[in-house]
Amino acid sequence: MLGELMKYGINLYLWADDMHDGLLPVLESLKRMGYDGVEVPIFDLDTDKWKRWAKRLDDLGLERTANTVIAPEHNPVSAEVAVRKAALEHLKAVVDCCAAAGCTACSAPTSGRSSISGPGGPTCRRGPRPRARPASRARAG
Repeated sequence: MLGELMKYGINLYLWADDMHDGLLPVLESLKRMGYDGVEVPIFDLDTDKWKRWAKRLDDLGLERTANTVIAPEHNPVSAEVAVRKAALEHLKAVVDCCAAAGCTACSAPTSGRSSISGPGGPTCRRGPRPRARPASRARAG
């Protein structure tokens, strides 16, 4: 019964960072293996392209979510007003592509080493990880 409630999807970054006809055999195979959906990479902001892919994915019976990356020139927390405005326009275009593709969700990493940071620089500092205490020395509460 639990298997009926759980849906399975896979991120297409494993094969490509752009949707192209060469992915059709992969998509067909994923559906045959039992995947319910795929996570598509949204970098190309051509909504007509995403409408075509929506039809193809519908025909295969694959649901979809999306993923994109926030590049420095689209940093929504930049100190520069022009960059923040560019970020807003870029993210609106990404949302339009997600809608055209029939995606139910979109993620866009905005933290971590490979992503953006705010006006004061990164807010997450990396350093040595604290060592765990042996269970015999751990304190309750």
